[in-house]
Amino acid sequence: MPWAEKKFARANPKERSHYEALNFLYLNLGLTNRQSDLVKRMIVRWPGEKGLWDAWASLLSQAGRNKDACEVTKLLYLGGALTEEADILKVVQYYSYYDMPFQAAQILEKEMNAKRVKRKVERLVQLSSLFRQAREYARAIPILEEATQSKGTADLYAQLGEALYNESLCARAETAFKQAIDRGYDAGKAWTHIATCRYEDVQKHQRLSCEMSDSEKAAARKTQARQSTIAAFEKVPVQSTQRPDALKWISFIKSERQTFDKRCAFEERVRRDECFKDIRRAYE
Repeated sequence: MPWAEKKFARANPKERSHYEALNFLYLNLGLTNRQSDLVKRMIVRWPGEKGLWDAWASLLSQAGRNKDACEVTKLLYLGGALTEEADILKVVQYYSYYDMPFQAAQILEKEMNAKRVKRKVERLVQLSSLFRQAREYARAIPILEEATQSKGTADLYAQLGEALYNESLCARAETAFKQAIDRGYDAGKAWTHIATCRYEDVQKHQRLSCEMSDSEKAAARKTQARQSTIAAFEKVPVQSTQRPDALKWISFIKSERQTFDKRCAFEERVRRDECFKDIRRAYE
């Protein structure tokens, strides 16, 4: 090694063979830091060689400098040097690893549209997962729908159901979760999502009024939505780990109505008491 380094230092001009010989020795002796410095010098002389950039990124990764390796790979991609599917997926992986799922999704979607990455179910699932991590549920929905048409597994339908649920599209979410259940998905989880979405829908309806008659209260959309929610929670299987929470929800929803009825009864008692007082005052 000392003689090789002296020969390299004295070489004028330095040819590619000088760099390659020294690089070979550094590689085989495990001298990663020296090899990294040498490869950087080679990049300065031959900046258009993708192999050198790949080698530098690999050396940075070996040295535990994963973030720097990621930056090198990103530079290559942004510079248009990465066009192979494997290289593009590596870029996507780096963005995802460093908590930038939205940027990763944008790159993957762009490259799939450009047909540099194959549009297969595996990639559709990956893309939808990245959008869901970024809380871009609306963008994940059409991708998941496409994936379920190609390969309608229980997990895919469940993921579609969750995305629809997060966008408050309860009717469509319920359909997706039922498809998932039919294909073997955890019924407890599915019915819990369905019931929770129904409960959120309860809050959108007009509140009941104590002035309503009993028949009006029973026919009110809020009452029907509340009963529908209870029915969904009751469908959580007894053996499911979700069952205890479902029972708590049922108890809570029923207590909401009981509290309302008690308030109405109290208001009625107060009204009648005031009425009798007015009658007594009138007699007096």
